[in-house]
Amino acid sequence: MSIQTATPTPVTWPPHDPATWRNVPVESVPLDPARVQALLAAEWERFSGGTPNSGSLNARSSQTLPLGVPSSFQHWDPYPIAVESAKGAWLTDVDGRKLLDLSMGFGAMLVGHLNPTVVAAVTKAMETGTLFVTPSPDLVIQRDLAALHRRGP
Repeated sequence: MSIQTATPTPVTWPPHDPATWRNVPVESVPLDPARVQALLAAEWERFSGGTPNSGSLNARSSQTLPLGVPSSFQHWDPYPIAVESAKGAWLTDVDGRKLLDLSMGFGAMLVGHLNPTVVAAVTKAMETGTLFVTPSPDLVIQRDLAALHRRGP
C-alpha cells in the first residue's frame, strides 16, 4: 500500500500596486489611549443620558429575549435604540428623538415608511381580502407586472 502525496502548488501574488500602498506620514503621532478611552466614556454617557427609555425597554425585553432583541444583529452596546414609529425617511424612538433611517429596512423600505401609495394598496387589500386561494383580478395585474419586469424599460 502506497500513499501518494500531492506537491503543493506555490502561491504567487501579483506585483504590489504602489497606488494602493498605505504610507504613514513621518509626522504622524499615535493616538493617546487614555484620550481615546475618555472620549468613548463621554460618548457612552451622552448616549445613555439621551436614551433612557430605550435602555429600560431593552432591560425589560432582556428578561425574555436573548440580548433583549429578536435578532442578534439588532443589538449593540450598551443597548439598541427602540423605535416607536416611522414616516418617510424618519424614525421616532421611544425617547421622542427624530432619527434619519439610513438603513431603510436594508432596501425593503426604499419608498419610505408609510408611503401613501403603499398604505392605500395595503388598506384596499385589507378591505377586500388578501388570500383567496382561487384566481382573482389581482392575478392578471401580477402577470402584467411580471411581463413588464421581464421586458424592462
